[in-house]
Amino acid sequence: METGKSGKLLLAVLQGDDYERVVTELNRGGFYATLLNSVGGFLKKRSVTIMVELESEKLDAAIAIIKQCAGERIDT
Repeated sequence: METGKSGKLLLAVLQGDDYERVVTELNRGGFYATLLNSVGGFLKKRSVTIMVELESEKLDAAIAIIKQCAGERIDT
């Protein structure tokens, strides 16, 4: 991010099965993520928290990538 520009820090908690595809697509879109492995959590499955620093005007594009790539699960 350029000095002096307004920025955001996007945090997303993803299921372990989704994070690789999300990070790959974020990278293709010019975003870079820091990964934090999470323990326990949602539906008792592995999760990964990603942190993305970005310019404010690019927030909607990053969220759209995450929504497109992260699957919804129904656990019965």
